[in-house]
Amino acid sequence: MRQTRMQPFFLIYLVVFTTLINGNKSTSLAFQTDQEQDVEETQKRTVEPVFRVSKLTDAESSSNESAVVPETLPPISSGVNSSKPSPTLVPTPTPTVVPTPTVVPTPTAAAPTRTPHPLDDAIQIANDTLENIRANLIDYTAVLVKRERVNDVLGERVYMQIKVRNERDTPQGRKAFSVYMKFLKPRDQAGREVIWVKGQNNNSLIAHEGGGVLKFKRFTLDPDGWLAMKGNKYPIYEAGLQRLVEQLIEKAERDRSAGMCEVEYRSNTTINKRPCTMIQVIHEDRRAPYEFYKAQVFIDDELQLPVRYVSYDWPKGGQQPEMLEEYTYINVRPNVGLTDIDFSPENPLYRFPK
Repeated sequence: MRQTRMQPFFLIYLVVFTTLINGNKSTSLAFQTDQEQDVEETQKRTVEPVFRVSKLTDAESSSNESAVVPETLPPISSGVNSSKPSPTLVPTPTPTVVPTPTVVPTPTAAAPTRTPHPLDDAIQIANDTLENIRANLIDYTAVLVKRERVNDVLGERVYMQIKVRNERDTPQGRKAFSVYMKFLKPRDQAGREVIWVKGQNNNSLIAHEGGGVLKFKRFTLDPDGWLAMKGNKYPIYEAGLQRLVEQLIEKAERDRSAGMCEVEYRSNTTINKRPCTMIQVIHEDRRAPYEFYKAQVFIDDELQLPVRYVSYDWPKGGQQPEMLEEYTYINVRPNVGLTDIDFSPENPLYRFPK
């Protein structure tokens, strides 16, 4: 920083003109609907396998919702009225001269610099994505395919049709974070429906099973209780794209402070025939606080949203690393205009028992 010493002077005339120019800034979220694709086939456009999901039947993939034209947010515009006349300047009377002592500025300590790290770019991308979600992603529907290792047992892939409304202020009041899930696969879970709205129903989730005698009973469950958590690694309030990005940032900042790692960026990857950019992180050392050996995040190039996260454990005895967890969002439809009825068990399109 350049510093200038003040010198003795006899006459001072000081005129300052300042013009503030505010630029236009527009933030938007691109989106596109997509037809369902399926999974178990493998094709390669990069070194990593292309992930595709198993084809769902018409009954499984029915959305129980009417088509709504997605909306975009209006651009933000601002500026300064340049037609305002400048003030008239009045000459200042000549003051009596008083010698001024020379002022020696006190040295300012330089701000500490952040040591470069391989995760820096990934953290910046995640922060930009989170800002975009908070500003522009009001709600969305998707099919979520998840697979988790619980109690050291890797479960099968679970397919769920989901509706999510992010928490935000609206002209009608503050809308709480809301989640609806309808299970599509596997067969023993198909038809199950779950609703959770932050702060409602004593913060409990409302659920019913899809088959057997339990489909005739409505359950009110503690989202952290053993029954709601059975077969799940995380409670329902950790679901959704915004929370996924927040967790990625938390883990990346933590791992950045712990030491070095390998980070790789790959373009031209594909998730369900949609172009994506992949970020891969590898921790060679198995030590705290690291939670995985390898993790991959796939960001949809058009939506600018993370549509797949997968992590792997450290390899054992020369074998391939085992999967820890994976979450893939397919057929993401942003800003479809979800309302309170979409998160109510009284919705006539749902099958919650009375």
